[in-house]
Amino acid sequence: MIEPESQARLTTQELQARLVTELGEDYRFTPRTIQAWAARSEYALPSTRSNTGPRAQYRFDWDEVLEWLEREADRQESANPEFLSTAATGIQVTARALSRELEMSPETLLARLRDWNVRPVDRRTVQGGAVDYYRLRHILDALTASQRAEDPDSLPAAERDAYYRSEQRKDDLRKSRRELIEVDEARMLLAEIVEVRSNFYALIPDRLHRLVGLTAEALVRLESEIDKLRAEEAAVLEDLRQRLESGIPAAAA
Repeated sequence: MIEPESQARLTTQELQARLVTELGEDYRFTPRTIQAWAARSEYALPSTRSNTGPRAQYRFDWDEVLEWLEREADRQESANPEFLSTAATGIQVTARALSRELEMSPETLLARLRDWNVRPVDRRTVQGGAVDYYRLRHILDALTASQRAEDPDSLPAAERDAYYRSEQRKDDLRKSRRELIEVDEARMLLAEIVEVRSNFYALIPDRLHRLVGLTAEALVRLESEIDKLRAEEAAVLEDLRQRLESGIPAAAA
């Protein structure tokens, strides 16, 4: 039905902007989507239409749009109960539906949601069972924050400061449990080990000479072999020291 344009009605662009302003980012639709709704043969978005110009021009009444959105949400819910959309809570989705989109098991997704502290916004009985609904915006925000946490230097100053303070508290707790030691403490321990080993090697020739009565020639040969072993061990200890200085665990080198 073609009706004359009304100045009180909204153009497609005006409706697009008002949807976001009044209802939030979950209602950011393209002009093409809005016009496609208006052009439906069934369940069309109420509008007036004029055919002036190369394309049809639509205008919309705000109250009629709100009523249509509520009816459309109810209709979509009855057609697909895994997705909901209302002005109050935006787009909602079940964990099972979202897990299919992300290609992971529902159990894995639910574990992620718990880790991200994302809680259901609604719970409904669908096909004889109770189902939790999560707001899509909350999930996207948590996912974005999780990805950004992998590069904390990219966070805003306040969030970056909070992240590093949290990491410092974790390190302090690990230190108190002796799960983590300072590099200087490890360096001192390594130096003590080197000193103990050096003294041990120095005592071997004299100890064996007194126990078994080594000849002078055997004693010289023994000291030579010990010197070779000490040189090999020194190379290994130097490698360990360099790993310690660079922060690379021995098992990972």
